[in-house]
Amino acid sequence: MERYYPETAQRQNKKGSAEIQCRISAAGRPEACVWTSESEAGLGFGEAAERLGCLMKLKPGTEGGNPVASLFHTTIRFDLK
Repeated sequence: MERYYPETAQRQNKKGSAEIQCRISAAGRPEACVWTSESEAGLGFGEAAERLGCLMKLKPGTEGGNPVASLFHTTIRFDLK
């Protein structure tokens, strides 16, 4: 997580969070992650959360017992401690 912590926020010793939304492929890969809100606006938490979202391995939704593409929402929190 430290690797993706926004540089500006690190320098200012700020913590924050961002909400992201991703499409999850039937194989569980995140696609088209976008941040929808962030705390401490302008410090880069949204962009950092997007990058982290693209690294996740998630369980896809199912329909009739078969994996299907779906949407995923989460909040990613950043804290230097």
